[in-house]
Amino acid sequence: MLLKRQSINFYSAEIGRCFCDIYFCFTFVVMLYFFIVINLITFATFALDKWKAVKHKRRISEFSLLSLSFIGGTLGAVLGMLILRHKVSKNSFLWKTGFIIFFQILLGFLYQFVLSSFRMC
Repeated sequence: MLLKRQSINFYSAEIGRCFCDIYFCFTFVVMLYFFIVINLITFATFALDKWKAVKHKRRISEFSLLSLSFIGGTLGAVLGMLILRHKVSKNSFLWKTGFIIFFQILLGFLYQFVLSSFRMC
């Protein structure tokens, strides 16, 4: 009887571990797609703003550009600034973008070292 109880606990632990692996794999894939899409949208927004600047049309606000960068489009924003040479001469915009990058790195470290210790699996 003792042998049966141990085998049941072993299988239930394996099922729980399998569920956690599937859950975290699914979460990673969803987050990866989100970051790809938001970075493409951010880069396209920078390109559109650059085109509007050249054509002397109504521009996209800095708040919108920085907001897209803040919610995950930092790579798209930096690539848009470097490839399109857009907003690189504005020191205030560069400082704000640098602050967003610093804040996101800080959040990554907090997640890695503080919040990951509370994972259920």
